[in-house]
Amino acid sequence: MARKTQSVLPSELLDSVFAFLHNDHPSLRSCAEVSHRFSELVERHIYREITVAHYESSGDLNAFSPSHISKLLADKPRLVSLVRSLRVVMVPADASRIYASDESIGRIICLFSGLTEFSLVASNTYRISWDTFHMVLQTSFVQILRLPSLESVAIKFIQHFPLRLLGYCISLKSLILYRVEHAHLDLSSTLASIPSSTGALSRLQDLELSQTVFSDSNIIFSWLISTQSPSIKNLRILRIELGPINSILLFQPLLNAGFVQSLKHLYVEASFRVKTTYQIDPNSQIYRTHSLASSKVWDLSSLHNLQSLTIAAIINSSALVNVRGMMDFYLLYIPLPWITQLLQKPSPPLTRLSRVVLKLTFEPKMHVFLLERIDWKPLVDTLRALSQDYALRAVEFKLMWNARRTDIDVQDIISKLQDNRHLASLIESNILTIYTSDF
Repeated sequence: MARKTQSVLPSELLDSVFAFLHNDHPSLRSCAEVSHRFSELVERHIYREITVAHYESSGDLNAFSPSHISKLLADKPRLVSLVRSLRVVMVPADASRIYASDESIGRIICLFSGLTEFSLVASNTYRISWDTFHMVLQTSFVQILRLPSLESVAIKFIQHFPLRLLGYCISLKSLILYRVEHAHLDLSSTLASIPSSTGALSRLQDLELSQTVFSDSNIIFSWLISTQSPSIKNLRILRIELGPINSILLFQPLLNAGFVQSLKHLYVEASFRVKTTYQIDPNSQIYRTHSLASSKVWDLSSLHNLQSLTIAAIINSSALVNVRGMMDFYLLYIPLPWITQLLQKPSPPLTRLSRVVLKLTFEPKMHVFLLERIDWKPLVDTLRALSQDYALRAVEFKLMWNARRTDIDVQDIISKLQDNRHLASLIESNILTIYTSDF
């Protein structure tokens, strides 16, 4: 029956089935044992995305050590042409073994000439410096960047990464610089001798930047907007993860750059960086006490074509108890004033903004009853004005959770928000939707 089925079904249909199973490698490997025809079809999906790491225990089910992938390619050379997505994971270990392994990885990865996606990742526990990589690995990395098929590059948790390497990209559409620490512009003489592309990053559409304390954002931003940097012309999506509170304004020159005028979608992972603190006394009187970010609100006036804005932030609270064990007052931490000012500030306004999504994450110890003390009116008035006068048609509150929801009554939170008279008016106007999702 299996032989009859596999001989009748067209390859296109089988390929669709195997594509559906692309993350289920045990099932795919079982299918590969049916026949030689099945095996060839299945291998396109098994080996489309692979990881090369120092050790196969790097956490990826489809990760290969240098020795394993070398043997596999020696047995089946045609697999080289099937790989489209390559992830290289640098795992800290004994220095001499790592250095030799680096060279082996470098000699292997340059074989994959049809890549569309490439990631260079270090452990998020132990940052690894680019300067410690074997020259063979560094050179192979440059060869990959020069591939005309390469459309997506991600650099994560790598220290001392030379940004000028990205000048070798000629077809890049997506770039992620995730917690790249101590970045710089210098190149070794060997790499500098390789000619870079004059059109590097000119096709870039999706850019993601994530900060840490040591991200050296000034260097990254200066490089992106410098006249000597690769020319970004058609950026459509910008994703930002904020770092230290004092670095928020470092993004402003980037948001003023000429290439962001084409931007249509902006995503901001603000976490607790844009919080305003309120004190609530036992009589339920609320006082604004502190705002770390009140003077650090961006001006989005340059984003003339912005259509959607997504902001992820945290709402939290704490209780202060006096020496007698009685509640003295509560502290409530919310991002709403910063978000409101962000939407109010552009001049001219964001006339094409049609969708706003607020991903509000609640901490496990959140005192839910304090939500009733939040003044939603400034934000609601701003959203309504954008809706009445311009293109805003949809606002979403996506409620999320930082941990298991054992201490939080989800429905209670939703009800308190829906019952707020200001939010209710937006809901009744079919502008606002409130829903929940696990973190």
